[in-house]
Amino acid sequence: MRHRWARGVGVLTLLLAGTSGAGAQEVPRDQYLRQIPLSLPKATPAAPGNAVFDLWGAGMPGYADVAPVDGIDDRRGRRLEELARRFAPFLIQNSDNLPTRFDAYWRAEDEFLLQVDRWAVGGVEPELDGTLAVNLSALDGTPCASAGGARTFPDAATSDGATEDCKLLDLMERFTPGSNRMEPVDDRLLRSPDAEFDVLFLDFPGSGPEDWDLGYEPTWRRLDEAERARFPHTYVHPFVNDLGPEAGERRWEFVLQYWFFYPTNDSGMNHEGDWEHINVVLAPLSGVTAPLRAEDVQAILDGTVPANDPLVMQRVDFYFHEFVMPIEFGVPNAYAPRAEWTAQVEALAKTRFGESGTWEAARRLVWMDDAETRINTHPFAHIGSDNKGLNQAMELPGGTNRDAHGSYPFAGRYNNVGPGGTTDQVDTHVDHRRFLADLAAGRVTDGPVFEREAVVGFQTPGRIRILPDRERIEPLARASAEVRRDWIWFVLPIRWGYPATRSPFAGVLPHFNTGNNAPPGPSYNGGWGKVRDNAGFELYDPHRLPSLFPTQVQDNFRNDLGFLNLTLPTLLNLPPLDVVTRWVSYPIRELLGRPDPVFFPADSVPFRFVGVEAGVSFQSLSEDWDALLINPVQFDAFIVALALHPLEQGATDSTAVTGGGIEIDIQPSPFLRLPFYVGSRFVSESMIRHTRAIYRLDVEFDDIAPYAYRSELNHWEYAGSLRVNLLTGALQPYVKGGYGWSWYRMQDAVSTSGPIEPANTRWFGPENILPTTWHLGIGGEWVLRRDMGSSIGGFDLGLRVEVGRYWEDLRLDLSSIPLERLGLIFNTIADVPGGTRVSRTDLSVSFSLSF
Repeated sequence: MRHRWARGVGVLTLLLAGTSGAGAQEVPRDQYLRQIPLSLPKATPAAPGNAVFDLWGAGMPGYADVAPVDGIDDRRGRRLEELARRFAPFLIQNSDNLPTRFDAYWRAEDEFLLQVDRWAVGGVEPELDGTLAVNLSALDGTPCASAGGARTFPDAATSDGATEDCKLLDLMERFTPGSNRMEPVDDRLLRSPDAEFDVLFLDFPGSGPEDWDLGYEPTWRRLDEAERARFPHTYVHPFVNDLGPEAGERRWEFVLQYWFFYPTNDSGMNHEGDWEHINVVLAPLSGVTAPLRAEDVQAILDGTVPANDPLVMQRVDFYFHEFVMPIEFGVPNAYAPRAEWTAQVEALAKTRFGESGTWEAARRLVWMDDAETRINTHPFAHIGSDNKGLNQAMELPGGTNRDAHGSYPFAGRYNNVGPGGTTDQVDTHVDHRRFLADLAAGRVTDGPVFEREAVVGFQTPGRIRILPDRERIEPLARASAEVRRDWIWFVLPIRWGYPATRSPFAGVLPHFNTGNNAPPGPSYNGGWGKVRDNAGFELYDPHRLPSLFPTQVQDNFRNDLGFLNLTLPTLLNLPPLDVVTRWVSYPIRELLGRPDPVFFPADSVPFRFVGVEAGVSFQSLSEDWDALLINPVQFDAFIVALALHPLEQGATDSTAVTGGGIEIDIQPSPFLRLPFYVGSRFVSESMIRHTRAIYRLDVEFDDIAPYAYRSELNHWEYAGSLRVNLLTGALQPYVKGGYGWSWYRMQDAVSTSGPIEPANTRWFGPENILPTTWHLGIGGEWVLRRDMGSSIGGFDLGLRVEVGRYWEDLRLDLSSIPLERLGLIFNTIADVPGGTRVSRTDLSVSFSLSF
């Protein structure tokens, strides 16, 4: 179903609203009206094409609507069910939920109530004024004995089928479009002292995520063996979609619309009851690349499609939340030979990143075998998803927000599909080719299995119910108690679940659905009898990106961690963990066939995702870096060489030092930097830099040759930074800060007296996991070429200048050197370098290439 929420409310609103959503229980009954719209769900008219082709067979010779009574000629009904079973979907479970037969809940109970709450809305605050309850379990086809029905509020449910039927008649007269009692302006919605508003709803097992699972496996176990196989269910609405004229001839689509009912929805939007659907568009194999002609539609209805030109899937519309993602199989033609299809792919203009990968995944779906010799007619959809909203950080650990019952075409991460731009993650991986082979061989079942990565199918007899247009059923239901019993759910504007549930966004706006309202049924859904984004659903036409690209802070959140997501999952966004978890793990996932792409909608493509930079820095070291000359490893040799030089040169008691000192010749330091762009302002950066510096100690004497000591600093460092862009245009000034680790040694030490032993120190590296360097910086990037967002396969080129200040722990222990020995070099203790904490300043210039 579709969920409307307030867009752009921001993180602050999310946090404020989320504090009231702990526990995600139902809103008290005398308060829920503040959280639902003050309007009845509106019925959606039948698709006009249905009448053009007499879809329900009303004009067929010998029309008979007997078994079942559903407004469809029985022969036409059998044909439609044959098609529905042939193209019935398989649903891959991302959680333990699956679509169910809703009437199983009241057929297995002595009392299951259709609730009608009457509210007085004329005052400042709405007040619950009375309730009516219809016991659906008591309905037995006994007609109402009173022509006027039962119309009093309040009223309790009874076990008298006739009395309950009277209530249904009354509800139909007041709430169905065919009653002729609905005025253009409903005076019940006008503010007046006696203004009233009614809410019709069904209340399914459980009151929140903690016990909503009562609506699945426990209910199934209470059914008898014969009914258990029918518990997974889909409700199929065939219709003919009018595409308008083409070359002077009207063109059409023949659509099977599969509706799925779930008694719960636990995600970033908690609500009880859920109706979801997909569209499967059919076409003959020879005409899969073009719309249908009228004779094609008639052949489908009559069952006269040639055996050598079978019906196939032309397109599947996958709906989730407010979005629809159509997957085309006709363009490029996934049924064409591989070489021909490849040529089509290469010739088509690419408007999305990774579009070829999506086409390849679509082609794989239509074949049952790797040799591509047997056509698959069953769409596969992933149901349920792991919500990755910031609201996860406000939950208790334990596993929630996994049961968002959209229908997704592929495993992967679907960005910007929920309130506040949140994300749905589908982690289930099932090879449909292997599954179909195993199913045919009896090695697996098509459900129900209440666990992740199970697959439930609907081609099994008893799992499909054909839904006609509401206009076909309503007059029949008005005339027959038996039809009312079987179809009252279809014709009334019922909310399928308790009207409002506490949820992260609940109550942000009064009388506004923020994703916490129970939905109406199929015939009152805007998507009824519609295709693609013609029903108020927003087209989800995404870029397909590798999962190594970070897109949001909550990318690493898990559903079972709750507020613990603020620990390790959040830290995984920091360098260098982001590099390890993305770049190192991605090839492994590719080898395992689980790349989990990221789907990013076209209207929100980031400026850039990832880049690589190369540059050079010019560094200035503080005086404390002189301590490296007297490092404990080489100190003894250093002292000995310095002391021997005057002796070797014949110094006398009158020889005096006349000059000298320490100089450090720092070479320009090359570096490579890997930035991850999280949106347009935040950047996670990892840098590797290599620095070389020549240490020169010179001592001059008045009457002997000077003394020289040379050694080289070989310094490597990793620096991880978080950068915030102050502007996001072509010129991007920024501030940054971060940490890192360094490894270095002094090498190739030599003096006037000869080589120093040891010439090289050991490598001084981190002594534990704590950083050895910290830094702050300011800088600016000038984006010379900005092509990423406008050209598929394009790149951005930038010039970057930065000034940074680094603080480093050299990890030297000079305490092991006796003071009297230090006195051989330094006149006072104050002259001895600190030896542990040093600083440096650098100016860096780099070019960035980003994608």
